[in-house]
Amino acid sequence: MKFLNIVFITVTAFLLSCSSNSDKANTITAQKIMKKISDGKNLIIKDKTVKGFLDFTKAQKVDNKLPLSTVYIDNELIFINCTFEDSVTAFFSAGNMVKTVFEKNVTFYDCKFIKGADFTQADFSKDFNFELSNVKGRASFDGVDFSKGAVFASANFQDDCSFINCRFSGRTTFYKSVFKKTVIWQKSVFYAPVSFWDARFYGYFEFSDIKAYEKPDFMNAKFSDRAVFCNSLYNCGLKIDSTQFEHKEKLEQNGNKIMQSNVLNDIFNQ
Repeated sequence: MKFLNIVFITVTAFLLSCSSNSDKANTITAQKIMKKISDGKNLIIKDKTVKGFLDFTKAQKVDNKLPLSTVYIDNELIFINCTFEDSVTAFFSAGNMVKTVFEKNVTFYDCKFIKGADFTQADFSKDFNFELSNVKGRASFDGVDFSKGAVFASANFQDDCSFINCRFSGRTTFYKSVFKKTVIWQKSVFYAPVSFWDARFYGYFEFSDIKAYEKPDFMNAKFSDRAVFCNSLYNCGLKIDSTQFEHKEKLEQNGNKIMQSNVLNDIFNQ
């Protein structure tokens, strides 16, 4: 009997050890990620759970200016199928504010953000990819400068989301993206084509004070709540073919200026 007990205890300890080692192999700390970034290493992190608060403003390369300092990250960052258990931020607002400039490609592909993501005031100098990612907490991209392409295809935003005062210089897509609650694009500029083809908006939607130099494409998009298109300049018109408004009475549009279009009334009255 003692022999069997010893065997049982040994096997149990071995299994627990294997489980512990497996857990460690599938996790990485936010502190370790920031250490790699500060060491100048490009990152490719796949199938990991990220433990701890990931704060990109803690990188070492800083340009200290009041009232807004800047952190420069010149590493390529690739996260694939990662889960961020705590918040992710690229902006510090207590006291002297700090923003982040990402000088190389940044990818969050098929990632999960359990407590939200804050990229306020960030500059993405190269391509930004957020495809298939899922954000459970609030997502903020206010004041972001997307210098190249921005991909949000099939992204899922489960809480409020905002793109206020953004600059989109490259081709941008929100193809098949889902917004469960409020989403606001306000005072943003699109210099290149932007597509919301087949996107789903379940909460309040606002697209106001926009400047679009190419034609925004909302083809086959679906709006389930109030949709506001106000005070915007569309240099090449606005494409809303096959767009669905579940509550037509909640569609609000006024103060828009549509250039290069012969049938202005057809924009919102199809």
